[in-house]
Amino acid sequence: MALLQQAADVAREDCERAQSMAHELSLRLRAAEDRAEKLQGQVKQLEARVEHAEHWLARVYAEIENKFFKQQRPDGKRAAN
Repeated sequence: MALLQQAADVAREDCERAQSMAHELSLRLRAAEDRAEKLQGQVKQLEARVEHAEHWLARVYAEIENKFFKQQRPDGKRAAN
């Protein structure tokens, strides 16, 4: 009978240990999911900033093209403003 009680005690301890580990892993998973969601939000913000910067650079490039390169005469000299 004592051996049966000992086996039951070991089984209960194993079950408690497994439940504790499952709870800990659940908490870690939730924290990782929260972090991933936050990072996805940051990625979207950075993508928007990159798109804005690309449009700005294209505009600056076009202005430089128009002001410095399109105003040159056929002989290679800049035309007077």
